[in-house]
Parts: sequence; C-alpha cells; structure tokens
Amino acid sequence: MPCLRNSPRNFCFHRFALLALTVSVVQISCGTHHVTVCTYNLWNVMFSWEIRMQYIANMVNQAGCDVLLLQEVRIHGDRSWSQALFLQRLLPKFQWAFTRLADKVTKPSDSYWTGWEGEGLAVLSKLRTGEVRAEHLSKPQYGSDANQRIALHVPIILDSTAIMNIVVVHFSYQRQQQCQNALEVLKFIQRNGLKNVVVAGDFNVYTDFSHPVRLFLDKDRKSEDDLEECSMRMMGAFEAPAQAFHDAWEMTHKTSSGFTFSNMPSPGLTSRPDRILVTNDITVEETQLHGDGTQYKSRHSRDILFHRFWRVLHVARDTFQGGTGFSCLHDCGPHGACRCGVCMNNEAFDRCLLPDCSECSSGVYLLACAFSVIFFLLLVLAVIAAIKILVVASRMDQSDAFFLLGCTCCLCNPKLIRQSTMTGRHWTGRLLRCLGVGKLSPVYLLLFCLIVMVLCLTVGFAVLKSSFDMVGGVMPEEYFPSDHLMLAAELEIH
Repeated sequence: MPCLRNSPRNFCFHRFALLALTVSVVQISCGTHHVTVCTYNLWNVMFSWEIRMQYIANMVNQAGCDVLLLQEVRIHGDRSWSQALFLQRLLPKFQWAFTRLADKVTKPSDSYWTGWEGEGLAVLSKLRTGEVRAEHLSKPQYGSDANQRIALHVPIILDSTAIMNIVVVHFSYQRQQQCQNALEVLKFIQRNGLKNVVVAGDFNVYTDFSHPVRLFLDKDRKSEDDLEECSMRMMGAFEAPAQAFHDAWEMTHKTSSGFTFSNMPSPGLTSRPDRILVTNDITVEETQLHGDGTQYKSRHSRDILFHRFWRVLHVARDTFQGGTGFSCLHDCGPHGACRCGVCMNNEAFDRCLLPDCSECSSGVYLLACAFSVIFFLLLVLAVIAAIKILVVASRMDQSDAFFLLGCTCCLCNPKLIRQSTMTGRHWTGRLLRCLGVGKLSPVYLLLFCLIVMVLCLTVGFAVLKSSFDMVGGVMPEEYFPSDHLMLAAELEIH
C-alpha cells in the first residue's frame, strides 16, 4: 500500500524527525558558550579618577564584556572599598566582584591624605563564579622591583559541567622577575590541572623582550632563545610545563601590531603588554581594542576642568584647616608637577607643598567663600524680584493702556509699583529690608542684582586669576582614560 502524504504514519514520522533535529540543536547550543573577556589596566587613581570611571563604565558596556579583568586597582587600607566597587556601582549587570590586595602602595613623600593605601587585581563578572584564589608569586631578593605580585584565579561557571578558568596577572616590570612570574603561573595551572584556561592581564613586556609571554605559546614553546634568555636571567635552567596557549590577538590579527601601551604624551602606542592567552580547547572568534582617548577628551573635557576646580578648592580648604605636605593623590609622572592637588606641566610650574602654594592658600579659600556667599545672596534676590514681577503682572487689568503698549512690568506702570505684592511680615520682605533693598521696585532690584553678579564674577576671576589658570592648565596625559587600551576577546568554549 503506497504511503499517503497526509497519512497518520507519515505525519508522525515528520513530527519525530523535527523533534530529533530540535533536540540535537539544543544539545549543540547548550554545549557551546560564548564569553567576551576584557582586560584593562585602570591606571590606579591617576588624573581625575571620578571622571575616568564614568567613561570606563560606558566603554565596558559598549564592548559587551561579560568578564572584566582589572589591574592597578587601588584599595583602601582596611579593604572596605576599592576602585572595582566604584565601577560595579556603574555596572549593575556585573553581579560578582572580587578584589585582592597584592601590596601596599608607596605614597609620594610628604603626603598628608589618607585612603587608597593598597593596590591589587580585580574581576567583575556577569557570570557566576566559583571559589576565587590569589596565588602569591615569589619576590626574589635580586632585582629593582620590590612590589609583591599575585595571580588571581577565578573559575567562571558556564553550566553544570563547563568551567572556564581565568588567571589574572600583572607581571613585574623587571625582566628576570617576569620570567619567574611566567614560570610560577604555568606551574600553578599545571599543579591544579586547570582546563579551559585564560591567562590575561598586564604582562609588562615590551617589543625588545617578550620572552616571558612566549614561554606560554605553543609555537614558541620549543624556542631555545626564550628558554635560554629566561634561564640566564633567573640564574638557573628550567623546563617549561607542557600546557600550551595561543595569543588571542595574534589568532585574529595576523598583520596588526595590536599595541596597547603609550608613553604619553608622545610617541604614542609603543608596545603590547596587555594580552589574552587561551588554551587549545578555547576558540577565539574576535578581538578588539577600546579606549584610544579621542572620545574621552571630546566628551569629558569640561568635566575634567570642573573636577580640577573643585580639587583646587578642596586643597585650599585643607590649607585653611592646617594641612601640610603633598596634596596630589598620585605622582604626576615625568612631565608633571603637583600643585594644589592637580598636576601641571613641570616646564611652566614647580612642585609645591602645602601651605606654600599661593594658588590654594588660606586667603584664596576665604576669598572664594566670600564671593560664593555674595553671589548666592544676589541670586536669591534676583529670583525673588523675578517672582514679584510675575505676580504683579498676573494681577493687572488686561484693558490697561500699559498692557496695550506692551509694558507689563512695574517700571512702566506706576499703579503696579504702589501695589503691595507681599506683606511686610513675609520672610522675603524681612530679608529685603535687612539687605537695604526693600524699597526698590522689583525691576530695579532685578537689574541691580544682575549688574552686581556680573561685577562679582569679574572681580572674582581677576583676584583668583592664578588659581583659575591652574585649573585650565590640563596636561595632555589627563585627556586619556588610561595609558593602556582595553583588550576584548570574544571566546567560544565547548
């Protein structure tokens, strides 16, 4: 008997085939996970951190990061607060946040401020995480880098059977210690039997010495040059572990340099210390760089000036209250000098310690307070005068000749000047009498306030000119969100 097109048997067969195909697709999709991993050097609290963190949060959202790995994260001494927690408030989708202290920070000499006493690594994640561990790397007695380094291991739970193991690093800037850091991270991965591994962060390597990173890579693993360079610098030979990695950027960009670090303000991007290395069981689909500073300057130049203005006022208040010493929260770098809590070009300004900075002296603070109080009182009077004019204008007869002539204010209408718009017992009336302007008509009062406000601003800018010049003296470095770019890699894990 031939099979009919619409027979129950044929219908059931098609239903079964469709169901089997659907199940197989679901199984495939459930076994594959796409995760975007981003690594970024926060540049600690350099140059208007409160403004930079707004831009960094927007950059992270635009890059579509699922896991954000951060280096040079400043932490309060009691570990109650960190820069990563500041960012998490702006990134509510990142429900998991971990910060680990690497070492205490050496403050600039003569600093009087408190806070941000530590520095370390941090991870923000949209995905559920397992137990986070910090592996302290050895700190050799030899070498110029005395900072303690750590590797932060964060398991990212993809489903009930799949885990992506991320190891965040910030290697030493001293070459022989970089080799030691690389060896210890590789041994940590091997000792714990980690699979689906991503090693990412700031490796601190430069174009003339990338051997520590190449020790991770499969294609260069057997290079005698890399092993010999690190063996020589570590004063002893070693055998690299067998775990093999690939450089995510090199897998997707065969010709582009991918530089991420800049010695600002010139000569621009010069090296690639920021890397994302993945094991063979992870596929790299795409990599991108973010945060070149062009948008940051165009969007936040006014915010930076406003932040510097408040910073100078804050330091002037510290001087008034007896503060002495170094006022900046960070070192200003080789091209800068700290004055009044902000960094200036050292070719035009010299470094000064409180209370010896004329631009933020106690006198400057008192003058700023006096001008602010006067300006605020004048602003209140101007608002009161404007309200009185509106109240009187609403009461006038629409057939009045003055209305027909287009004159609706008290200055043009003598009848309205004599009208009492507010009783003498009202608080505004008492305020006007105390200030000696209670008998002025509202229009005269408004004009008086506006003229004196302009005069107050003019005199204030003239008297405090040196302080305002300091606010406007922004160094080129301050128009960048960091001296590093953010590297983002879209990964596929089976």
